[in-house]
Parts: sequence; structure tokens; C-alpha cells
Amino acid sequence: WFDAFNGLDDGDTSLTNPATSKQADGSIKETASVTLAKSSLYGAAVLGDFDPFAFQIWAAYSNNWAFLYAVDASYKFAFNDMNFKIQAQYLGNSLDSDKERDFNADNGNFYAAKFSGQISAFDFQAGVIGYGEKDKNTVVTLEDTGKVIAPGQQIFYSAGSDLRGDMGENFFYFAGLGYTFAETLRVGFDYIGGKTEYAAGISDTDKNEYIARVSYKYSPKLTFSGFYSYLTEDMNKANIDDRDDQFIRLEALYKF
Repeated sequence: WFDAFNGLDDGDTSLTNPATSKQADGSIKETASVTLAKSSLYGAAVLGDFDPFAFQIWAAYSNNWAFLYAVDASYKFAFNDMNFKIQAQYLGNSLDSDKERDFNADNGNFYAAKFSGQISAFDFQAGVIGYGEKDKNTVVTLEDTGKVIAPGQQIFYSAGSDLRGDMGENFFYFAGLGYTFAETLRVGFDYIGGKTEYAAGISDTDKNEYIARVSYKYSPKLTFSGFYSYLTEDMNKANIDDRDDQFIRLEALYKF
């Protein structure tokens, strides 16, 4: 139970933002400013781990906002020194009717599947993700990207694809490969690609994100890591400029 959730100064979820609509040129126009009251969030979950199968079932209700639910299931298997995992997720919600009206919104649905594994010093992942609607705002997560399958650093916050609330029908595919040297230094590369589609008259957007990662485990308590992300957004309309963005993060993590 979380009290006073979604306060006006929270800012973590797009649910607190003014309602917007996308114009024919791809720009975003504010259509309404809704004053939001703080609410409480109630949740419960059932988690099971019956190795090699595991699952999670979540349900939550935010008063005067929405009923939310989620299912996560995974299965692990191995061959000699090769380990593999299959994971699937589904998240949905049912918004209160007044929120659908105020925010030009509809109930949200998110699905994702991922296949990952480790073969000797190599690790890999691949999968697909889909969510959103072409002509309505939908919400997947209430804060940040939650614990959903979302391997990118920028693409799931980009216009039309923001998991915290946005308008656009999204489908992405991803793949990643890494190698660990002497169990301490890992280098890896991730790719996420796909498209955000809108209702007729609004430019669809092709999106690609490329991520280079490195991490060094100096000791059991201290790890250094960093990544470089490059995001491209190609607008499928002649009079709209394409966009790109770069993002770098360096981190030192000490656990005690």
C-alpha cells in the first residue's frame, strides 16, 4: 500500500502530465490541463519458483485511476555448460472512464518475450516487445520502466514509445551479445529496432538504438560499469526532420 501516490510534484509517471495530442506534422500539442489529486495504490502478488519454472502474478488498484495486472513466467534449461532461459510477460490495465475522457486514453496492453542464455564466456539475449495504440494514450508502467522486459536505455522514453504514458502503437525487436574475460571484464553490444505507428495523417517513426556496454568487477564489493547509447528516429514524412540522440553513463558501485 502506497499513500499519497501521484502527487502533483511527483513527476515520475506521465499520468501526471497534461493531456496531449500529436499533430499531422508529428509535433505534440497540449490539449488539456488536468488537476490531479493524490491517490493510494494497493497491490498484491503471488510469486512461485518451482525450478526450472518460475512465475509472478500481480494485481493493483489506484483509487480513482485504474486497475492494473501483470503476469511474468520463465523457464530455464541447460545442456552441459550452456544455460538458457525463456521469459514472457503480459501487463494490462483498465482505466476509470473519466481518465479515459480527460486524457484521450484507453486501456493498456503490453506483451514481451525474451530468449537468453550463457555459453561459456558468451552471453546473449533476443526478443520482441509490443504495446500502445495508434490514436489513444496508453500507460504500461507507473514509474520509470518498472521491471518489464525493456533492454534499451532511451527508446522506451522516446516520443510515442514512453512506457509511462504515450500515444503510439509500438513493436520492437532486440538482440544483445556479450563476452566476459577472466570472469571480471565484460564487454557487450545491444540493438533495439522497430516502429511507432500513429493514426492516419501522422508520420510513423522508425527507431533504432545501439548500445555498447562495459563492466569491470574489481572486487566482490566494487564494480565499475558504463554504456554508450545512440538512438535514431527516422520520420516517414518528407517535411519532418529525423532525430538522433546520444547518452553516456559511467558508474562505480560499492556494496557493503
